[in-house]
Amino acid sequence: RAAVSEQLKQLKGMNLVASVDGGKLELTPQGAHVVARIASKREIVTRFLVDVLKVPYEIAIQDSCKVEHLLSEATAAKLVRFVQFTKSDKPSAKAFLAEYEKVDKNCTFSDGCGLCSNVCMIDEHKVH
Repeated sequence: RAAVSEQLKQLKGMNLVASVDGGKLELTPQGAHVVARIASKREIVTRFLVDVLKVPYEIAIQDSCKVEHLLSEATAAKLVRFVQFTKSDKPSAKAFLAEYEKVDKNCTFSDGCGLCSNVCMIDEHKVH
């Protein structure tokens, strides 16, 4: 209970929540904005995972919930631009996605690609 009280005190101090009628809490406009930004991050991560990487929706939802609070505003903005590009009608975007799909289905790095220093993530965590 003390931890909750301390967290609420911090949120109030940051002007993210306010006490209203009878001690109830509600988000301030600033708090609502923070929540909306986090929800937008979750949406863009989900879109990236599902639409670009072809991760199954259920897994993408779980992963995006884990990532949404950790993603910086700068990274989220870059991710939005990347997903916008991949969803565009530009021939370069279509070519990029086609090439990625080939690599995703037929990894040719049997000796490792050098990205995973300890263990190959592709061999042990294939997404079907």
